[in-house]
Amino acid sequence: MKIFKLLFLMSFAYSMHAQSSFEYIDHDFKDPRTTSIMVTDSTIYYAQQTQASESGLHFTSIDTAGMIKRILVDPYLYASNSKIESIGSDSIHVLYYNLVDYDISFPLVYHITSYDGVTQINPRLDDIMYYCDDININKKGDRLTVLNPQPFGNIYSSRVHVYNEQDSLIVDVTTNSENPFRTILKYSADSLLFYSKTTVALFDIDNSIDTLFTITDEIINVTKGSNNEILILTATEVITFNLSTQVSSMLLQHDLQNVKSINYDSGKIIIHTSLGTEKHLILFDLAINTRDTIFSSTQSYRPVIFQFDDEYLYLNYNGSFFSKRELGSGPDNSDCRNVKIEDAIIFNLSKTLVSIDSISPTIIIKTYNWKYEYEITITNDGNQDIDSLNVFSNNFSFPAFGYNQFLNLTAYQIEAGQSKTFTGTFNHLFASDKISDLTLYIPGADHRLNCYEDNTYVVTEILSAVTDQKNITLTPILYPNPATDFIQIENLATKLPYYIYSTSGELIQTGETQGRIILSSFPAGLYFIKLDDTVLRFVKE
Repeated sequence: MKIFKLLFLMSFAYSMHAQSSFEYIDHDFKDPRTTSIMVTDSTIYYAQQTQASESGLHFTSIDTAGMIKRILVDPYLYASNSKIESIGSDSIHVLYYNLVDYDISFPLVYHITSYDGVTQINPRLDDIMYYCDDININKKGDRLTVLNPQPFGNIYSSRVHVYNEQDSLIVDVTTNSENPFRTILKYSADSLLFYSKTTVALFDIDNSIDTLFTITDEIINVTKGSNNEILILTATEVITFNLSTQVSSMLLQHDLQNVKSINYDSGKIIIHTSLGTEKHLILFDLAINTRDTIFSSTQSYRPVIFQFDDEYLYLNYNGSFFSKRELGSGPDNSDCRNVKIEDAIIFNLSKTLVSIDSISPTIIIKTYNWKYEYEITITNDGNQDIDSLNVFSNNFSFPAFGYNQFLNLTAYQIEAGQSKTFTGTFNHLFASDKISDLTLYIPGADHRLNCYEDNTYVVTEILSAVTDQKNITLTPILYPNPATDFIQIENLATKLPYYIYSTSGELIQTGETQGRIILSSFPAGLYFIKLDDTVLRFVKE
């Protein structure tokens, strides 16, 4: 069943300090992750989501007057990918896909359309599939192309599916599984390009897939060029390919490391490099044969999202940092506030045991959720009042889910000459040990972006706010399971009597949960252990 939502009351808008250079921080959204942006003549649109513990999808825009408008798309889901497509001067399609929730029932795609300020949200492909490599929608919105869809319960497949407006499958094409396509590039209103590690192919309105270009080197990224050309980025060069003449030639060689993507506009190329926190944008001006590094960041593992035209670079990084700057110019920090972190104290409040992994009978890995409280004092040494600012920490954990964890405090209303202390809590999820130290910094104030060189503070000691660190989750955890010689029960507030039964209901052993429970005399099989009102089962091998 289709669900449509016309969103007027669910959105909100506020004005920020308008700046000609357009350097700002989106202070009013807690720990955002921007996944794509689109720039029109009057507006910058960006797709956002919050961190794992505060999941939610948002569609946000900021206009030339500095007005931010944010719409809640979904309060629970997390989107691995998003894509924004322009379909007019102030009309766009937005696709959120590869959505994640702790429920097996969720749509593959949220499709948002915005026509002249009217926004409509439509969940698509409900319960049909849950993962794909890439996706595209045509200008009319009646042809949704999905590359390598993976339906529920099915293994990965190399296919192309096309759905109409009613989500009916109208095209099903099998592709080469040995060299699968991974990315879609929109080339025209009715034509798409697919590319793999070695091949670029055309997917036309007649639903045929025709190979256009092959190479032995690995294709890293492809973008549209000029005059019916595409640009192909490899580890050592940029190649042009003319779709009309089918002729390719080397445009330039490069010595860049860890290249990720290429963008082109008006005779200029930007190549994005990324390794860990090291991220750079390198501008090549083909007309005058120059090369300049126009952006560098070492602050975050989060991706750099950008777009540019013949005059400006539109940039997002660290989730909530946005910039519009002239190409070839550095950041404008002439209006920075004189603000600093005066003092910071971090308390470790508690830890919660969440999992135990038995690699072997002698190697046990325990992971915890750690809860911390902070007291951060900020001083405004300038002569202007500060409406709002952010305090960020360095990344302190990289869980298997891929979420980067860090402290993010939004502080409001610090008058000129005033020192103000802010308190709050944050969590360190799925970690074996507590944080040993933390570096804090202020990237700006009143939405100013490039103002954090002298605003850092290092917390070298994490204090314990309780004398005895205890597991506060009272759900018993049994390990190892299966077991050979013993089992052990963790996550209990006190010692408890236990009763072990066989599958036939025979009482095999009783005792107290203190240390290991020896199983050497137990025959192999399935057993049940009763602890108060809780019954756990384990296998003796």
